[in-house]
Amino acid sequence: MKILFLCDMGKAVGGGGYALLKYAEHLARKGHIVSVEGIHKDNPVIKGMDLSIFHTVSCRPGFPRLFKGAGRIDNLMEKIYFSTHLRRFVIRERFDWIIGSLRDSAIKAVKLARLSGSLSANFVYETPPWMEHDLGRLWFEEYKGRFKKSWLRTKKAYRESDVLISTSKLSKRWCDGWLKTKKVNDYVYPGVDEVSLNPSLKKKNQIIYIGRLDIYKNIGFAIEALSLVKNAPPLIIAGSGSMRKELENLARSLNVKVRFKGKVADSEKWRLLQESRVLLFPSLHEGFGMPPLEALLMRTPAICSDKEIFHEVYGNHVEYVPLNDRHAFARKIQFLLENPDYCARKGLEGRKFALEKFSWKKVTAKLESILASELSRRRGK
Repeated sequence: MKILFLCDMGKAVGGGGYALLKYAEHLARKGHIVSVEGIHKDNPVIKGMDLSIFHTVSCRPGFPRLFKGAGRIDNLMEKIYFSTHLRRFVIRERFDWIIGSLRDSAIKAVKLARLSGSLSANFVYETPPWMEHDLGRLWFEEYKGRFKKSWLRTKKAYRESDVLISTSKLSKRWCDGWLKTKKVNDYVYPGVDEVSLNPSLKKKNQIIYIGRLDIYKNIGFAIEALSLVKNAPPLIIAGSGSMRKELENLARSLNVKVRFKGKVADSEKWRLLQESRVLLFPSLHEGFGMPPLEALLMRTPAICSDKEIFHEVYGNHVEYVPLNDRHAFARKIQFLLENPDYCARKGLEGRKFALEKFSWKKVTAKLESILASELSRRRGK
């Protein structure tokens, strides 16, 4: 198959764009003709990847958002890039599939496929009804203006997609209910990088959180729970976001030791995970939730909020706590800290589970089967 992936990745590593890039990499290694578009030229992932496996790799121009109004300039550059390079490129190449994900990438995938006569496929993560269910008032405060309009355009693009692929059974169910007139074809879980353990690293007396610092992530709840833990280790927070100052003040007021690392390089992330005794992940909502999987890969137990998505993805391989019951959260943390043998056993089982169920090779094989079957069916018409 000849496939174009619209990755839309900035300088950060992770998210839907990263998953698309990994699917693209593994399909290219299986002999498919694969092109990738929309990756920032300074993204560390492509600097360490063998790009010769791809048919083409194109990094779209970008404008740094360093001042008010810079975002509009960046968006204008994106429109110019789309109307000049990308339109001509897809017409010339005649791809079998053009694949996107989430909002902007999905909308572009459908437009380009229609323009060039290709088939479009889009990955579905969360949807507005699902987020409304999980977030309530917090979602209504955000779901307005341009943000709401982008979701409505996404809904239209999803309905016009030739194939929709969700990242979980739960996201399929919510998307089916949202779209009503179209069903998601199947689900394909994201994979996890097969990172080796560093034998020289030992567990340190620290707990870790990895992710954005926003209200959906419920990090304040974790800090409050830690204030109830006897002799609580320091909490390492690897990530950035608008709530950092508020979280710093909360930790100070509760006398909880927190070390804010900001965004960390991939190599440091894996080191911190392997060295930490527990990962805390008390999110109010997740479309999938990758950090617990990364923790399991590094033999580190994870505590997650008691959400349906985590039960589907992780089963009994992580620990669960009721949403906003800080005393139950504190008891769970205390239990793991006081039972290293239990944690070691769960760590061994967790790494095996992560590698067997979420290898990029395995999940890409399922994606390949979906695309090949649909392409064959349509060609046979």
